[in-house]
Amino acid sequence: MLGRSELLDLFGELDGLLAGGVTHELLVVGGAALALRGASRLSDDVDVVDVPLPAEIQAAVRSVSEGHGLSPGWLNASAAAFAPNMRTDATVVYSGEHLVVCVAGAEYLLAMKLRAARDRDLDDAVVLARETGRTTRESLYELIDEGYWRGTVIADLEGFVGEVLDGLADDAAELDAQHGAPQPPGLDV
Repeated sequence: MLGRSELLDLFGELDGLLAGGVTHELLVVGGAALALRGASRLSDDVDVVDVPLPAEIQAAVRSVSEGHGLSPGWLNASAAAFAPNMRTDATVVYSGEHLVVCVAGAEYLLAMKLRAARDRDLDDAVVLARETGRTTRESLYELIDEGYWRGTVIADLEGFVGEVLDGLADDAAELDAQHGAPQPPGLDV
C-alpha cells in the first residue's frame, strides 16, 4: 500500500525515466488523490483521468513497477471513464523536470466517489462531503447532477447518499461526545 511519501518517491522515479523536451501532466483521482492531499489514507494504485497515457509514461510505469514489485497497472487511467463533466481546482503535488502531478479538488473527488457508490468509497465520501460542506441530501444530489446527469439522480445512488449522510451524523455525534456536548435534561449519563 502506498502513502503520500511513497507516491511522491514513485513520481520522482517516473520523472527520472522520462526524457525529451516534453513535460507530462497527470491529474490524480481516487484513493491516491486523498493520500496525496494529506489524508491518512493508503492506496494500492494511482488512478489518473488523462487518456490515453502516453507510451513514454506507460514504459516508465512498467519499469518502476518491476523495480518495486508493484502491479504493472499501479498507475492507470481506468478511472477516466468515470470522470465528472466539471472543472476541478487541481493542486500540484509533484513538479519535476518532465512530470507534473496534480490532485483533483474535493468536489471533483466527491462527485466520483458518489458516482461509484461502492462500499469501499463510503469513508472517503464522508470525509469529502464534510470538507466541501455538502452535508445535505440536496447538495449531494446537486453535485451528482452537476458532474453527470443534469436533473436525474439514479435510484441506485439514493442508498449510498443516505449512507454518506449517516456517516456525517455519526461523526458529528462522536465529536459532540468527545467535547462534552450538553445532554438534554433528564438524560442520565
